[in-house]
Amino acid sequence: MDRETGKEFSLMKNQNENTVVRKYNIGGTTYIVKASVKSGSAEDAVKKVRRLIRGEMQKAKQA
Repeated sequence: MDRETGKEFSLMKNQNENTVVRKYNIGGTTYIVKASVKSGSAEDAVKKVRRLIRGEMQKAKQA
């Protein structure tokens, strides 16, 4: 169980070390989420999300 969301999920590592597959059961629906990371990428997930949010904020200011 995910401590933050309280949702059931299972975590499976793919054969490729850079890929994680999670299976979530939420409200009777099963979601399978696959996340992969490219080796040698210039930014990590936190930096990328921060950059995307800042970009959206700039768009909102201009509108």
